Amino acid sequence: MLLARKVLVAKWAKAHAELDAPVPADPLGDLKTDNNELSVWEVADDLADLDDLIAAMASVFENLSSCDVALVSEDSVLSRGIGWRSSPGYTRIARAEARHRDLHSLTGADLVSIAEVFRRGSFHMFQDREVAVRLAAAVTRRDLDVDKLSRKWKALVVPLLLPNTGGA
Repeated sequence: MLLARKVLVAKWAKAHAELDAPVPADPLGDLKTDNNELSVWEVADDLADLDDLIAAMASVFENLSSCDVALVSEDSVLSRGIGWRSSPGYTRIARAEARHRDLHSLTGADLVSIAEVFRRGSFHMFQDREVAVRLAAAVTRRDLDVDKLSRKWKALVVPLLLPNTGGA
């Protein structure tokens, strides 16, 4: 299993390219915690559900935005003594909530350790139009109500829908 985190790939480029150097400070901004917990999402090793995850994350975005994610193996995080627990993810796609995890009881040292793992992970970039296609697919499958999207996303998604989805 893989763990995914929404990031800004541009912040990680140097860290990813210079693996022997200390982790730069900028990528740590993508590892913002709440109550010493870091939100991550579970993704299948074969990435078969990555498109669904992108839709799940983007379903709560207010503004049009690209969606960059970093993927790492679950084992590479757990092997550092970092624990996780299931918690409902913040998404408008109910079936995706169960794939959310919180890395918990984190310290500053844990965040640097997590950054070391993520800098060695894989990065995937989805432009806003690509995100809209994934949101439209979720609407077509009836996993997502188009009316629950922000006005900006709805304006981009509705033209992508087939006439029989009822979303237009």
